[in-house]
Order: sequence, then structure tokens, then C-alpha cells
Amino acid sequence: MLKNGVILLVLYWSTLAQVRADGKQTLLLGNFTVAAAMKIFEPASGGTCGHRADVRSVQLLEAMKWYLQRINENGGLPFKIGLEAFPTCGGVERTARYGLELMARSSSKSTGNPETIAGVVGPELSTEARILSPILGSVAPEDRLLQLGFSTSAADLGDKKLYPNFARVIPSDNVQIEVMVQTMLSLGWNRIAVIYEDTSYGNDGLVQLQTRSREVGICISLSQRIHLDNGVNSKDLTDALDQSITDNIFGVVFFGTANIANKLIDAMDRSVYTNVPTVLLCEAVNQDFSVFQKLNGEVIVKSEGSVTLSASFHEIPEFKSHWKSVFTNATVFSEEATANPWLRDVYDSITGCTNSPCRFVSLSEQAFSKAFPDPQPVHVRYAILAIHAFAKLVKDLCGASETLCTNITSSFMPGFMIDKIQQTLLIDFRTDFQWSLESLRNKPLITLQKADIFMDTPFSVFNFKKTPNSFEFEKVGDFTNGSLTLNKTLLSPKVQSAVCPVDKHCDECYSMAELHEAVLFEEGEVYVVGVNGIYREGTNGCGGIYSPGTYQIVESIKFAVSKAMQDDAPLSGMRIGLIVLSSCNSPSVIQRKIYSLVHNGVLLHNGSRINVTDRIIGFIGDRSSTVSMAIAEVLSKLRFVQISYASASPELSDRVKYPYFMPTVTPTDPQALAMIHIIKNLKADYIQMVYSTDAFGIGGINKIKELAFENSVCLKQALPVTEVPEVIFPEIVRKLRLYPRAKIVIVFLTTSIIEPFFADLQYQGLKKGEFVFIGPHTWAKNQNIVNMKGEQIIFGAITMALEIAQISTLVEAIKTITPQPFYQNPWATMYLQNNFNCYFGLSFDKTQERQCTTDKPLNVDNLALDIQTTLAYIATKALIQGATAHHKDECGPAVKRLCQSFVQKPEGLVERIKETRFDIEQNGNLMNIFNSNGDAQIGYRIYNIQPEIQNKQNLFYKEVGRFPLEGTLTLEVDKLVFPEGNVTSVCPDERHCATCKPVSGVTTTASPPQEVTGGIIALSVVFGVAVLAVIFLVVAIFCLRKAHTRDKDRIYLNPIETDLRRICYTNEQFNGQNIQQGPSEAGPSHLRPAVIGRSHEETPPRYHDGGDLTQSGPFHEI
Repeated sequence: MLKNGVILLVLYWSTLAQVRADGKQTLLLGNFTVAAAMKIFEPASGGTCGHRADVRSVQLLEAMKWYLQRINENGGLPFKIGLEAFPTCGGVERTARYGLELMARSSSKSTGNPETIAGVVGPELSTEARILSPILGSVAPEDRLLQLGFSTSAADLGDKKLYPNFARVIPSDNVQIEVMVQTMLSLGWNRIAVIYEDTSYGNDGLVQLQTRSREVGICISLSQRIHLDNGVNSKDLTDALDQSITDNIFGVVFFGTANIANKLIDAMDRSVYTNVPTVLLCEAVNQDFSVFQKLNGEVIVKSEGSVTLSASFHEIPEFKSHWKSVFTNATVFSEEATANPWLRDVYDSITGCTNSPCRFVSLSEQAFSKAFPDPQPVHVRYAILAIHAFAKLVKDLCGASETLCTNITSSFMPGFMIDKIQQTLLIDFRTDFQWSLESLRNKPLITLQKADIFMDTPFSVFNFKKTPNSFEFEKVGDFTNGSLTLNKTLLSPKVQSAVCPVDKHCDECYSMAELHEAVLFEEGEVYVVGVNGIYREGTNGCGGIYSPGTYQIVESIKFAVSKAMQDDAPLSGMRIGLIVLSSCNSPSVIQRKIYSLVHNGVLLHNGSRINVTDRIIGFIGDRSSTVSMAIAEVLSKLRFVQISYASASPELSDRVKYPYFMPTVTPTDPQALAMIHIIKNLKADYIQMVYSTDAFGIGGINKIKELAFENSVCLKQALPVTEVPEVIFPEIVRKLRLYPRAKIVIVFLTTSIIEPFFADLQYQGLKKGEFVFIGPHTWAKNQNIVNMKGEQIIFGAITMALEIAQISTLVEAIKTITPQPFYQNPWATMYLQNNFNCYFGLSFDKTQERQCTTDKPLNVDNLALDIQTTLAYIATKALIQGATAHHKDECGPAVKRLCQSFVQKPEGLVERIKETRFDIEQNGNLMNIFNSNGDAQIGYRIYNIQPEIQNKQNLFYKEVGRFPLEGTLTLEVDKLVFPEGNVTSVCPDERHCATCKPVSGVTTTASPPQEVTGGIIALSVVFGVAVLAVIFLVVAIFCLRKAHTRDKDRIYLNPIETDLRRICYTNEQFNGQNIQQGPSEAGPSHLRPAVIGRSHEETPPRYHDGGDLTQSGPFHEI
């Protein structure tokens, strides 16, 4: 911008030093001259002036002249201030010419020119100001002319390096953008279109609005530039409106002049649509009534509801009377037009006279009101304020002495004015001069500081609405001390809602990739870092959001931090902030994010970063044992403490490998033991198992296998399940039904799998009573499972839950979860919508079937929290309490930061956390929840799922026992309820269970399940003979083929190996085998994909050429 001014200076200085710009007019004579650069005429093509007066511009100039006249006559000044004006017609070239002329005149003072130019007021457009300021500021600081803007609000004009001589008495566009944004938020808008002029004002407005909107979650779904090179093409405006309506965008922000705004409203009027957007107009339009009128003066009805921003409006009634008298009194008109000849051009424009000079005829009241409708142009006040500031600056420089002023006029250095206004200038209309306007006399002080204005209420919001008799602008809001107060009850009913429409996914407004990488951030001096899955693991990192209550854990961590700050004054009173990362249930994703956090800091929504390397207290998370292991590997190297609220894999108890890991959930082994004891109490010894293929499930299967063998329980088959979208648990029911007498099924699944697992079993046709499930702490008292509609397949199930009571304050906090904009909270809205299958009004995804009826859907009387939500709260409190003690030990109570000793001794923090005590059963008894190894030591409550007595369709969790870690199982068997009265899950015979129970002295072969009796025995004999015949035939074929294939691959007669014990295994050999039946983290499976999960009794052998040996029954070892 400075370069433009310098280029023009070089081109014109030599030739224009003696040239006086054409069209300049002196309105008032004085000792000092204020030069006004005003549009005066509407622009024509090529940067020239048109023939039609810019009525508003001339009115503003007249206000300056009128006010300055009264200051000169009645203000008690020992000098006079003159006023001249030059018509720029909005053209930058004409503005530059005038600036060069002013500099030439100012510099010629040293050669005897008596003229003293105090400075320049204007021009009216920011594009002109950017050209004029570098010209006026291109000389030595003491010779620079002050340029004082009254309507030029572009934010970049506040850059003192580029525009050192520029000041203004109107708020910056930075303020306007903030008012715009707060207006949209108050209206509930979050999806808009922007139509803007292709000028620096329009382009800058768009850029600033984009930046601020992104910070507050307002989506600019469409932006349309209006080119002005060869005049305005109305088709551009029509196309922009059509596109907005087609895309269901009903909030449009406009940046441009009143002239183009009128053409936009006219295009709206001519459109075929009856339902048109509401337009939010920039302050350049203000309350210009003509914007909403046709050429014949009629109001454009479709413009009702439009919202306009106005720099703080205050009507000047004294000038209003003067302006009216000019056009309704011929004598006054003649006198004023002598000083301001452009008043005649205004008269010609409003009367349509084309035969200049036109004979003046006083306007009637009606004609005047039509030509100059209320309200008064808002910039009248600011034009007067600019003149007042100039007069006060000269007065302050001169003092009260007329002699001193006479001397100053001969030695006046214009740079003095800039120096003065760059400091602090107070405007007090009551005391600055001996005369003051009554309408301004009692107004608050206005401060000009560092060349910008500071006002209590710099902006107001108006709504264009219909009244019983006409249309008017009604003030509906004020922007005061940085905050907007909007009275929505005053708004026209025509104001539209600008949000994502129903049944639409407005994916242009947010990116799932951005949400996957987003963090929940609450600023502090030190930080707790939470980790939660939030999303499922996807093909390339992150997938869809979890439907279960995973997000509640995030809120639990937030609440724990907030509660600690309220109750405990932790860490020497430092403010504890929060950072929550989404692991996407992926080890690789969370390791990358942790390294980035520690080394690069937090990337905020607005693109800035905050360094937190030496400010992290510790980490809370994750749920999955597999992910927690990945986190622990990284944090062991980075030396940060980690407390998990759900990970129970026994591998995580290895303090050599994971020295800073601590769980608030008891490891897997004790609950596996409790399950086997429950099975023995039920007099059962024949079971099946389903387990997840993560670290938690693998740990569970290994321990159950070991304990089952030791307690003579036959684990007939164990089915691995992996969480894969859409095809989660294929054929589980069919596989379980292979062993119907193994009625008890242990379910060792992670929290994220349990709910969809049982839903899928229902879908596969499982019936009530077919099997009785025993579940771990990850099932606990999950209400979603007992509330499932349809077949009561979990009736009779037995679950285990850690002995932790609900925390009432935490429950109340979770109830208050509400939808929030993505920039504030990237996950809350998505979680609530997925969990309740509904959409919120401000959501960008409204593809759900119905609208949410409340913004607090969790606020119900019977809300029961997932146990992990409570454990996350305890984990966070334990970290903060331990860190407070560790900080006092290492840093001292007076230190308000994490000292190096705190950071370098994580083992000391671990020891302090071990000492923390909690009332986990909410009975007043405090207990240590961590043992000497840092593992949780919390026992279990045992529950049986039973139907309610009053309503058999409703199931609930009935407590039937306990398993304290230091004691033995207590199980009230008589309180257990099963669909068939009791549960029988025993081996049919010794030979049948020989493959899965210890045997001695008997050589057995594996046989298919013999769980049929009676009437089909004869048929079975016949079938058996047929099977034997087929087997002998197969052997004969095999022998013949073998004779002809000696040099080829050997034929594998044995079926593909599984991890179940074969008859040739000893008991000791079996005890070392892994019983899993499919791919898992323990290693690759030897099974083909088609047979993953099958027992060895189901798996046919494979020929060397890949063919299958088919048979009429289960295949047995030959």
C-alpha cells in the first residue's frame, strides 16, 4: 500500500507542484485550513466524476461547514479555522492528485506562502485513504499532514508503519467484524453466504470475517465477489442470491457501498423466490433508507427483516433543522449555496432536474421527507467529531493567546498535530469550547488514543421492519464494552434462521479429518492431558464416532479438574488447564499425537500454537488396554505419569516395562478367578467363551484357560471377535449352537464391543434362555444392554462391577452436557446426536430422523454412569492430589510453575499418587485404591440380570454377591434367576470333554458333541456306518494318490491346527497352549479366513492343491 503512494509521488511530484486540482472549493476562510477529501459526485467509468451528486457526501460536508462556522463564531477561539473541499468522486487517482497538491502547498509555506494547512479530513472510502495516507506521510515526520478519517474503518489503516499520519474518529472494522459475529451468534446463525464488492473494503471484510467466523464456528458456505470494473452487473447479484437460496442459505452478509446494497435488494425484489434470505449489511450502509427503496421511492417489501450495523448512532437535531431549512427556505438555500455550491447539485439530483442551472423551488414538507427520509446519516456525527478534534488540536497547540497563535501560524509544523493525536486526546463536547451543541453537551467523554477512537458504545444494531404505517429502522442491540446485547423480541418476524437445513449434511462446514485431529483445550498454567477414543479406529487412522458413553469420560475429566480447582487450591494455586486428545482407539494415532503435543505444543482452532512441554502434570487414559500400552511405551520414554481409567490387561502390571503406568481398574486376573468360582458355585464344568482380540481380551482368555484347566472346567471353545465396522460378529450364534450343552458363555469383551455384540446376537436370532452369559467389569451395570428391545437374551446373565459407588456431583455434571459449536468442543454435539439419534438446531449434520427435544438429553432422573466415567474422575483427582504433594516436595509451596525437579522425578509423583485415598463406596471410609505395584485394588460386586416383578418386560441388575480381593467369593445362589429356573452347563460324558479337561489313564479321541438322545439313536447308527464307509473310501483314494505323487508336496491328512488340546497332547502340553480361535494380537492365526473361529471339530482338512475334503459330518483326526 505504501508502494502505491510512493509510485504516485514519483510520477506526479515534479509536474504537479504548481498545479491546483480542478474542482476544489473553499467553503470557509481561516488562519488554519482543514482540507476535506469528499466524494461529492457519484463515480463514472474510468475514475472520473459523474453528473449526479452523492447526496450523502454533500450532506456530510455541509455538516462539517455548519459546525465549524459555529465554533469560529461562538467557540471563543483566538483564531479562525477554514475549510476547503475537493471532489474525489471515489476515485483513487483524483484522491492522489489532491494529496500531491496539498503536499506541494504545504511545503511552499517556507517560500513565503502564508497558507497554513492544519490537516486533511477524509476521504470517505478506505481504498482512497490507503492511497492518500502514504502521500501525506512520505516526507519528514515534522512536515507530515495529519489525516483524520470519519468513515474509513478498514482495520489495516491502523498499521502505523504503513500509515503513520492516519487517525480516525470512527471504530475500526475489527470492531465491526466482532459486532457482526456476535449479531449472527445472537440470531442463531452458523451457516451463511457472503456477497462482497471487489474492492479493498469488500475483500478485507471477507478475510476478517472468515478468520473470526472460523474461531466461533460460523460456516461461510458461499462467498461471491461482485466485480465493479465496468459497472455492476446485476446478473452477478442475481446469481449470488439464486445460489444462496438453492443451497438453503438464508443468512447473507454484505460488504460494500449503499449503492451496491440497493442493487442487491433490488435483485432480491426481482427474484422469483418468495422466501428470500435475511441480509446483514455492513456499517458502510448504516441506516440509509434509500438502500431499501425502488427508483420511484417505494419500499422493497422483500427487504423487511434486513439487519444493519451502524457505528454508534446519535442524531444531531440542530443540524437536521439546518439541513431542512436549506431546502425548504429559498433565502437560506441561496446563502448556503454561495459557500457550498454543491448544494445546487444535490437539489438537481433529488428533483430530477437536468437543465442546469435549475431554478430553485422550496420543497414542501412531504417532498423533503421523501428526498431525505429519516434517519439522519450516521456519519454526520462522526464528520462533526472529526472537525471538533481538529479544532481542539489547534487550540491545544496555540493555547489561549492570540499572539501565540499568530506566531504559530508562521512556524506551524503539521507533524505536531500527529504527535498530539498519537498520544491521548480527550473530546469533551461540554467544555472544549465556549459553545457546544445541546444534543452533544452531556455525552460521555470520547478518547482518541494511539490514533484510534475508544467509545463506550461504538456500534449499534438495527432491524428494518414494517410498522402499521410504513417501514423503519428499529434499534435492537448495542455493542458495549466488547459485548453485544440484542433484544430479539423487537426483531421482525421476517428475520430468517441461517443454519444447516433438515435432512442435509453440511459437510462444507466442517471436515471429519479436522475433527479427528481436534483437541479439547481449556487454558491454564499447567495441564492435565486426557486421552479418550472418541472415534473408532479407521482404515487410515480414525473412523466414526463411538455411540456408547465414551464422551462422558471426557466430561468426567473436565469436571474433576474444575472440582479440584474449586475445592482444593492445588499445585500452589496454579490454574490447571485441560487438553484432551482423541486416540481413535489406534495405537499409532495416539503415539503420533502425544509426540506432537510434547514437541510442538497444542494446535488451536484458530491456527495458533501453545507450548506445553514443561507444563504437563500427567496423562489420564485410555480405555483400551492395547491403546494404553502404546501410550505407556511413549510416556515411559518421555517420563510422564499415566493413569488409566479402564485398562485391565495384566501386561500393564509390568513396572519394568511400564514404570509410570497406574490403572484405577483392577487387572484382569482377579475377575477371571471370580468367574471360575461363580461357575463352580453353579456346579457347572462345561463352558464357552467369547473374547476381544485386544490386550484385554487376550489377557482374559489366557487367564480363563489356565484357571479352567486347574479347576476341571471344560472350556469347549473360545471365539475371538474383532471390532470391524458393519461386519462385527459374524456367525457367533451358529458357532455357539454347536455346543448347546455348554450353556454358560464367558464374555470377555471391551466396553466398546459389548453393546453392539449383544445387539448383533439378537439380529442373528439368539433366543432367550439359549445361553447364560457371564461378563466382566466392562459390562458391569450397563443400562443400554438391559434396555435393549426384543428378545431378552441377557436374562439370567451374571456381571461383575468394581465396588465403586456413583458420585452424585459427577452425575449432575454429566446431566448438563449440551451441544456446543465445534470450535468450543469438537465432540459433544456429535456424541449426543449419535447417542440419541436426533439432531440439534445448530448442528451441521441433520440426517437423523428427528430433532432433539431438549439440549440436555442426559438430564433424566435415573441417569446411571458407566463405571469408567466414575473411574476417570477418580484417576484425575488422584493425579492432581499426587501432583500437589509432589510439587510441594520438589518445588516448594511458593513456586508457581512445575520446577525441573518435579518434571525430572516422575517416580516421586507415582509414589505420591499411591498414597491418595478416596471414599469410593461413598460411605465415609477412605481407602487406598493403589497397591505397592501401582495397580488398583478394588473388589467386585456380582449382579444377576432379572426381570422386574411388576413388569416382566423390564430387566434390572440384582446384586447377588461380592468378590473382595482379600477374601473369597460370596454368592447368594438362591437369589439367582434364570429363564429356565436354573442353569445346567455340564459335560455330557468324560470322553466328550477329554479334549478340554485333565484326564488320566484313558486314551481318547476327539468326537463330535453327543447332545442328542432317544428317537434318533437308530438313525445315528445308520449314519455312522455311512460315515465309516466314506472314511474308508477316502483313505483308499489317498493311498492311490500318494503312490503317484511321491515327488510332490505331501498330503496333509491332519486338519489345520487350532489351539485346543488334541488327544495326543499331555495335560502339561495343553496347559501351555493358547486357546484362541482366530487372529489376535497374540500372533497370526493358522486358519483360513473362511474358518476363523471354528473349532477343530468343524474345520475340514485341506489338500495340497487347495481343495477341501467334504464330508457329511464333523471331520475327525484319522
